Amino acid sequence: MVPEDIEGYVEMRQKLSMPIAGGENEHTLYGFREFLRAGAVDVAQRISAPAAASPPRDTLSRWHSRNGIQVNPHVWGSGDRAGRLLQLIAALPVAHHSLFALEPVLEYDRSTHPFRQYLITKPIQQVHGWIEIPSGPGLGIEVDRAVLERYRV
Repeated sequence: MVPEDIEGYVEMRQKLSMPIAGGENEHTLYGFREFLRAGAVDVAQRISAPAAASPPRDTLSRWHSRNGIQVNPHVWGSGDRAGRLLQLIAALPVAHHSLFALEPVLEYDRSTHPFRQYLITKPIQQVHGWIEIPSGPGLGIEVDRAVLERYRV
């Protein structure tokens, strides 16, 4: 489906029983606001746009609980980006308050990518479907500067 086809997302969401994720190609707060208002997705694949598109003085928590949208910040690439993403996911408010609330979503890249695997001194690993949030100083990760030198152009 073309990422800009909001009506297509709405139709697909109405016809399928599985949760629909999208929005990773939306780059404006106005476009994302329309995407969410139309009810096009169950999982929004960005975080800053829906937060910024909410009414003034509205909190991120109220935005998600009001719209019932789960968030997947959708970051692929280097280990340092994944580390920053995990800290963000850990800070997200619960979108669906219930006895069986949904855990935050992380789209885990399993492809071979040297910057994801080796750029940080302790690679982020998925074990039995779970990822431990880095707990070191700052963002919990440390960049391996030797890897930066190796790939420097």
